[in-house]
Amino acid sequence: MRLKQWLTKIVRIGVNVGFFFSVAFFIGQEYPVPGDDDTLLARAVGNQYFEFVQWTVEALAEKGAQIAVPIDRHLDDAQRRQFVLDYLQATREYYELEGRVRQIYADAAVTDPTTSSEKLRIERDARRATIEQRRPTAEAIIQQQVAVILIEEGFGVGGEVFPPVAARITPLPNVLIISPRDEIKRVTGEALAAGLKVDQAEAIEARVLSETNQSALVVPIGGMADYPAMILETTDLLWLLQTIAHEWSHHWLYLRPLGYSYLAEDGANLRTINETVASVFGDEIGLKVMRRFYRDELQRTYPDLLEAKPLTI
Repeated sequence: MRLKQWLTKIVRIGVNVGFFFSVAFFIGQEYPVPGDDDTLLARAVGNQYFEFVQWTVEALAEKGAQIAVPIDRHLDDAQRRQFVLDYLQATREYYELEGRVRQIYADAAVTDPTTSSEKLRIERDARRATIEQRRPTAEAIIQQQVAVILIEEGFGVGGEVFPPVAARITPLPNVLIISPRDEIKRVTGEALAAGLKVDQAEAIEARVLSETNQSALVVPIGGMADYPAMILETTDLLWLLQTIAHEWSHHWLYLRPLGYSYLAEDGANLRTINETVASVFGDEIGLKVMRRFYRDELQRTYPDLLEAKPLTI
């Protein structure tokens, strides 16, 4: 009887030990390991990581709000046009101020760039607030204008475009490149928040150097595919319209063989065809939108594109 009790106790202990080892093996650590490279890097970056899922959820929620409260529908065509142009002007002013701030930080003769650029940074941040206030409505106006042309070109279903034209204009995310201090070698890269300012980027680089004793460089990335489309913030209206139309063509192709074969292992030629189609499509649709809704702006910026020219081979 006593032997049976001991055997039962040993089995119970074995089961418990096995359970806790399984938990330790399969469940990730709740707290970061002190001194670990990832822990030091996370401490240096702070809350400036780019959250892809969060960006997508916020973009979809913002598009839902645009549909629920369509401010742009209360504006006439002239007001819509002027609203978009004013938004682009605010963007232009922001980047001019940001360029002046960057010059201060790049000037070796400036010993305290933070103090020297304080007034410019305050003015720059005020422009950014204006941009973010105007951006959703400007996007909604442009989306509707692109949709009008798409319907005229035969892409409408029951008077609507599917998938809906959806784009979010944004500063593109940055990437933090980490390398040893004694050799040119990329150790790792981390996606950082979109719209990171020069003073924020320099602060992260300095903290990485201090915390990990490795070199760090924050640089912008080229872009990211998503729905809504992530569109690079720009002051060039024609490029903006053409890029939004380009990305919509990708969304349209997703439902067709040329689109869903894009990522196939042997799909190099298909990807080339896909991008060629999207580029030609985007250029033509964007130009049609510009001629219809922003003819004066096209005359000012690209006068040679004002009238359609016959195709020559």
